[in-house]
Amino acid sequence: MVVGLLAALAGAGQALAQVSLGECFSVDGGTETVFPNDQFVSEGQTIVCESSTGTEIRTSGIQAPENTTVNNVTVTIENGAAIVISGSTIGLGSNSTVTNRGLLDTRSFFNGHGISAGANSRSEMGGNIITNETTGKIITGGSNAVGILIDARRAGSSGNTITNAGEITTSGNNADGIRLLTTATGAVTNTITNTADGTITTGGTTAHGIRVQN
Repeated sequence: MVVGLLAALAGAGQALAQVSLGECFSVDGGTETVFPNDQFVSEGQTIVCESSTGTEIRTSGIQAPENTTVNNVTVTIENGAAIVISGSTIGLGSNSTVTNRGLLDTRSFFNGHGISAGANSRSEMGGNIITNETTGKIITGGSNAVGILIDARRAGSSGNTITNAGEITTSGNNADGIRLLTTATGAVTNTITNTADGTITTGGTTAHGIRVQN
């Protein structure tokens, strides 16, 4: 479906820089409203992206502002939904919960992470739960473009949980499938699980399937 849309846009002479299939909604307070294109998420917000028979052209993924004040965000990408852009598809702060059942593709963008928490000056206090479920696919093509990245490099950071039961594919140099950065002290537990159904494929140099840096 993604390939078909790209081909159609190319035939129509439209720019291919940013393409997204599906619709994203804010579902806070029991009310579902369309999550606008190019809008940052807000503190405590819940976003759900669903598959759609139509197409949506987006210029960004689901992103928190690049500061430490917007956290506690929940994002779910449902099966059949896709975000395909030249950039990071999901970038959040701490205490984030992300569940991917669809497709996240950052193309060949440098530092274009599939799912990140704590990157780019966002809160590094940890406490994140990131799950790529059996139908989930994360694809990155740029250098240092990590499939799932958590940066929790604060002494007081909470533990994090990363689970991959789907597919993570990276092709750039230094583009790990999963990367956890942590310098937390004390009784902190970080858990990374690649299930029996999960696959992680890296094609670049110094690109690890799973990397933990203290």
